[in-house]
Amino acid sequence: DLGPNGEISLRGSENVAVLINGKRAGILGDERKSCAVAVPIPAAMIDRVEIITSPSAKYDPDGMTGIVNIILKEGKVSGYNGEFSINAGSTNKLNLGSTFNYRNNKLHLFSKFSTEMLEQRGNGYRVTNAEDREDYRNVKDNELYFINLGSKYDISDRMLFASEAKFTRYYRNTLDSTYGSQTDTIYVDSQEDGFAQVYELGLYTNFLNDSKLVLELSYDGQVKDENRDAVGTASHDSSGYNLDLSKVILRADYYHNLSDNLQYETGYKGRFNTHNKNYDTDNSTHVFQYNENIHALYGTVTFALTEKLQSKAGLRFEQVLASVFLDTTGTLIETPNNYDHVYPSAHLAYIFSPYSSLKFGYSSRVNRPELKMLDPFPRDQFSSLVDTVGNPGLKPEFIDAFELSYALTQDKYKTDLSLYHHNIKDVILWDDDIDTVTYNNSGKGSLNGVDIMLKVSPLNIWDLTFTGNYYESKISGGTEDDQNGSTSGGIIRGISMFKIPSGGDLELSGTYRLPKEIITGTVWPDGQFTLDMAYQVSLFDDRLKLTCKAIDILDSDIYEQNITETTDNGDFHINSYRKYDQRTFYLTLLYKFGNI
Repeated sequence: DLGPNGEISLRGSENVAVLINGKRAGILGDERKSCAVAVPIPAAMIDRVEIITSPSAKYDPDGMTGIVNIILKEGKVSGYNGEFSINAGSTNKLNLGSTFNYRNNKLHLFSKFSTEMLEQRGNGYRVTNAEDREDYRNVKDNELYFINLGSKYDISDRMLFASEAKFTRYYRNTLDSTYGSQTDTIYVDSQEDGFAQVYELGLYTNFLNDSKLVLELSYDGQVKDENRDAVGTASHDSSGYNLDLSKVILRADYYHNLSDNLQYETGYKGRFNTHNKNYDTDNSTHVFQYNENIHALYGTVTFALTEKLQSKAGLRFEQVLASVFLDTTGTLIETPNNYDHVYPSAHLAYIFSPYSSLKFGYSSRVNRPELKMLDPFPRDQFSSLVDTVGNPGLKPEFIDAFELSYALTQDKYKTDLSLYHHNIKDVILWDDDIDTVTYNNSGKGSLNGVDIMLKVSPLNIWDLTFTGNYYESKISGGTEDDQNGSTSGGIIRGISMFKIPSGGDLELSGTYRLPKEIITGTVWPDGQFTLDMAYQVSLFDDRLKLTCKAIDILDSDIYEQNITETTDNGDFHINSYRKYDQRTFYLTLLYKFGNI
């Protein structure tokens, strides 16, 4: 699911790991997860999206609900080919993208280019005890340029060398205005200027004894500057910070096929991350640094117990050496957070027939705090809205995830049903304390849910797909009463694909979010229904595709909550509303050239 502000979520949670071609996708995000706007890849470049809800020990354990793996298109024909796309939106949105591929017997060269101009207009309010009200207006202008260059060379029939480089330049300007019944009007102008670069090397070898060796090295670096000016009725304040991120990943993976019924895989992966953020305000300086080194050893074994019963088991060991460094007074204070952890995984599949199967999966996962959750410097400084601060002592939460799924495929329909259960230790909670939001570990939790997918084809030219998710979570052992309790919610989505006989495809999709009952109140008290529509036609032997689409037709994609916070001064009833963007109409042109 894609949220209104670009967040990618799975089974109602944003704790999902995003990969591109099996690798970390945090080009503009941090090490934890990425939002859609942090992955500067036009939709035309995407081949397919894989969703892995029960990953094996081979994968990084980050992401409580699983992994979203975005697979990019790759030219496979000899000679040259490519695509060029234009995507223009009615609310000042423009994306230009192109790809180029060249391939001969041994060499494959490829490039991807993208530029994006994106405007978002949002608004919201926050009312406390039906008396104190603050309204909020927001305009964001994003400008981004992305270049991806790469090559693959067949050193021999059994050895491939790959190299790739990505460069992203981006500018962001945000204008916020806040005004309320008890506060002055405040205008905040934020400007960001950033540059990110990624370099990747890979060596892939197939040996004669049915074994494979993978060696990969990557470097991801990012620098960003932000300046913020705030003007109030009787004040003028300013602040700024510069951010320097670097990430090195080493991976060695060995796979051996001992027989048709037995395979094993083992490897090492090291992640070395540094995060330096230096603040500068009118009155003080502030330094936030986070260093994290993760060493992982893992192994998996895949074996067939019978012709119909197949299994896979794995074990991953991680040593994490991490520290937060904070300086607000001229003295650097270290908060270490070192830990070792073992992540087992087990999967069992019974194949009734080529058309139906029953699968069981277990995997141990971790949700490491995002960097913004650790940084104690106020995130919304100068704004009179509730402020957000991090907690340097925040610990990761660990998850044991179980899943049981059944899949059935027939001529006219396909269905998937999944039941899942999570046990969670050291739950990370978002703590809203009237005028400050922070994060705390709070006891233990559990999550139970059901996923269902049904795809039917009433006619040869008509496909209907329905997906649904409902979940309920419980938390106990929290330090505060309003941190213990249950949360429940769900989402229903329907997609209708209709192939018009005279030409073109028509897609209509609707999403309904059930009211989400949380410990302190309700999110989307009246539910939320959104509607999108798209029409695509192909011309000139499929070389040219024209697409018209409307996003959020009902202009109803909002976030609204009613909660009650209990403090020493009594209960505070808070009603808040946030809309991140507007209804948008798009026109997209995609042209393919060369050998296709």
